[in-house]
Parts: sequence; structure tokens; C-alpha cells
Amino acid sequence: MEEITSLGQELVAKNGQDAAQFRVVIEGTAQTLNPNIHIEISRIAREGLRNAFSHSQARRIETEVAYSNNLFRLRIRDDGKGVDPEVRNRAERVGHWAWPVCVSTRNDWAEN
Repeated sequence: MEEITSLGQELVAKNGQDAAQFRVVIEGTAQTLNPNIHIEISRIAREGLRNAFSHSQARRIETEVAYSNNLFRLRIRDDGKGVDPEVRNRAERVGHWAWPVCVSTRNDWAEN
């Protein structure tokens, strides 16, 4: 998932001194994914990172990639402002943001 790291670094550079801190956390041993799945995961990660850097006003953005025998998990989280409930409720396409399965609007990062 080197492309995730590269994209995050590119977005940090693009945003200059106002950029959020960015890191990638890898859990487990990287496994070879089906090429089609790899492409889709990369697209999802790219969209999530661009949204986080563009809209969240976050100080920290983290991408977690977890591998296990029967699981692959991609989690992009930030400590930003979250999605306005009015925006979320007026999604133009049903399930556009995959509510509530894939997107959490709660802040699960404790302030340090």
C-alpha cells in the first residue's frame, strides 16, 4: 500500500505548513490482494484521504491498513470537524456515504 503513503505525503506537501500530520499504520503481515480488489481499495483510500485533507480541518490524519488470515481493513480517520448532519441527511444518492457501515462521525481520538 505504498501508494497510500505516497498520496498522503503529496497531500501534506500540497497543503504546506497548514497541513495535518499524516501517518500510515500497518497491522499484520502484508498480503497479496486480488488485483481488482487492490485497485478498488486504492480508489477508496484516495477518495477518503482527499476528503480528509480537503474538508475535515484536521490536525491529524491516519490511515490504518490491517491484514489477517481472513480480513483486510482500511480505516482512514482524522480529528477534524466531522460531517454536518444536514449534509449527511441530504445525500443525493441513497447510501452515497455508506452510512452507517463505513463512516463514523464520532471522534474516537482522545485529546493528547
